[in-house]
Amino acid sequence: MDRQYTLKSRQIVFERELKSLKSLMYGGTVHVWPYMTDEAGEYSEEQTVKFIDRLLDSLPVFVRTDRLSFYKNILYCVLRTMTSGYTEYHMGNIAGFGDAKAVTFSCVLSAFEGDFMELLDNNTVYFMKILYEAFMRKEPDLDCLHAEWKPPMITEEMRKMMDEETDARTAMEDELAGKGGLDMEAVRAEEQDWLVRAKLQEEQEKERLREAFADQGHFCESLDEICAYLEKSKVDPLRLQADMQEMICRFLWESGLTVFHDEEEFIAVMVQLKKTIRTAQRFAGE
Repeated sequence: MDRQYTLKSRQIVFERELKSLKSLMYGGTVHVWPYMTDEAGEYSEEQTVKFIDRLLDSLPVFVRTDRLSFYKNILYCVLRTMTSGYTEYHMGNIAGFGDAKAVTFSCVLSAFEGDFMELLDNNTVYFMKILYEAFMRKEPDLDCLHAEWKPPMITEEMRKMMDEETDARTAMEDELAGKGGLDMEAVRAEEQDWLVRAKLQEEQEKERLREAFADQGHFCESLDEICAYLEKSKVDPLRLQADMQEMICRFLWESGLTVFHDEEEFIAVMVQLKKTIRTAQRFAGE
């Protein structure tokens, strides 16, 4: 099992490095924030809309005609969510997208790499919900972004079983704590204190977001329009991902932001890559 774990880990590292190389070659490490700001470096709704229009212009005409408004809304919501700067703190952990200036084109593409045939990855959808709730004071129903999957309905019987499992787990914790001389009441009190502080921090962060996030109405309306579209039309997650990949790659290519545009840089990378391939060929043949 240790050997299997080691082999799998090496494969994961290898795939990650290949993905990183491709991102670098295609300009994926270019930051999106400069395309969303004015001359002073401040967020601009006008520049962001123009940026999205430029991205969409990179798509084939038949794609833009068929689902232009949907793509425009989903791109807008992804970009605004990733550059919102909203950060969540819980039990010493920090979640969010960090500094808006650090978001790259590869980050944007990663939002469309959801698991289990989902339209968007769970992290992006989660923070979209946070933003919408902060602005509208109500939680949106974004199950439509999970493609065909729908969360199971929790029946009274299921809820009763969950409560019984919680009681059994608490009793087991108390028994083990008693044997080990641990004060579980103190532990639970500390956990509760963590929760209270996390809730306060969350509210403070949401309040900061309400004050700093421009054009909140446009964001919420766009998210509502996404859901309305998906209620009437089915979108293939793989098709969506492929279109976003094609659109961004074309945009970066046409903007001259790829390594392929500079002959010396391209040759330098290819020389090293060829050396790596020859090394792999030697090992593979042994």
